[in-house]
Amino acid sequence: MRGEAIEAVKVGAHALVGALRQDPRAREEARLTVLGYDREVWEWCAPTGMGEFRMPLVEASEAEESCLGRALEVVGGRAPQEGDWKPMLFVMTDGEVTDLGRYREQVGKVRGNFAGVVGCLAGGGAREEILRELTGEVGDLEMMERGILGGYLRYVSPEGER
Repeated sequence: MRGEAIEAVKVGAHALVGALRQDPRAREEARLTVLGYDREVWEWCAPTGMGEFRMPLVEASEAEESCLGRALEVVGGRAPQEGDWKPMLFVMTDGEVTDLGRYREQVGKVRGNFAGVVGCLAGGGAREEILRELTGEVGDLEMMERGILGGYLRYVSPEGER
């Protein structure tokens, strides 16, 4: 992912962090992990509470591969569950997937490990149909403002406890 798409990811990630920081309960309870992927999956930021969280420098990869399936495999294997609490997953991508078979294998597994999955399209040429296989909650990062992102975060606020 390069150019417009990686810039959209940076803006979207900052908006997500901003929305979490505005919610008192999220500031106290939320933890963020930031992963990157191309042909490999790496951790830019280990699980960190909002008070200590600093957005890592997100940079474009030079690799041609975009192994979202492998990334979902890693994410699904480390989704923490405490009691009846499940985390949210935000997938920010241009929709290019070079390991489509693995991606489709992981879709059902990942959905069961998270309270919700939100697909965030990055860049003007992003492929929405790929993210729709993973979740019905798909939006364009360029159009997402804090208010919209905040709607996905209702699980951390008292109003979300119904």
